[in-house]
Amino acid sequence: DALMAIIYWITLPFSSMAVAEKAVRIVYPGLWMIPAFTAISYFAFRFTSNRLVVVVTLLMLVLNPATFTQFVAGRIDHHNAQIALALVTVIASALQRLDWRFAILSGLSGGLLLTIGLEAIPFVVIAAAACAVNYVINEDGEKPTQFFALSLAGATLIGHLLSYSPSNVLVTACDALAANMTLGVVTGCATLLIWTKLQRLNATLFQRILGVACAGALAAVVYGFMDSACLKGPFGHINPAV
Repeated sequence: DALMAIIYWITLPFSSMAVAEKAVRIVYPGLWMIPAFTAISYFAFRFTSNRLVVVVTLLMLVLNPATFTQFVAGRIDHHNAQIALALVTVIASALQRLDWRFAILSGLSGGLLLTIGLEAIPFVVIAAAACAVNYVINEDGEKPTQFFALSLAGATLIGHLLSYSPSNVLVTACDALAANMTLGVVTGCATLLIWTKLQRLNATLFQRILGVACAGALAAVVYGFMDSACLKGPFGHINPAV
């Protein structure tokens, strides 16, 4: 909504309200192709170090009509945003060992993904798993893990606070980001952050595996404790007869 509002208010001084609204419908979906295509192209280059591969990758994207299904003018919904952010989240997590700033990017885009809708949660899980694997198998994996945990927790918490009025900030839900999911994510990230800060707990492979397991377990406990109905899945609050 914020991105659409920015396009609208930039256009409005130079046009009528109708033209500004049309500009939003035309420009907004296409803007999400920029981070999507950039993420794919950058990953192709870092994976192969070959510029020709990047050109071929872009040609395959541009010449495939299915690529633009969610990015055509007038497509005002959350799917185009989710596709672009999912690509950024997963690809940045795959590159975090090259530069810790990718861990921050992965965490921030993952938190925004959760805020938009929980249907994209598998991609956040993939990014978190990549971060955990990097931390477990590499003795110098603490720094990107810390940045990922901090950015994911911060983005998720801010997204939650912006999505609810103060009177509803503790409301729980099974099919959307709510207090139970937010506190679960923050708890898991905080546990992993504290664990990685304690050097004596990172000395062996077993200790690092234990740290990841504790973070995941505590996150699940907090999520389930706040609303046990959600342990049945995203339709936990829906009448079984329905």
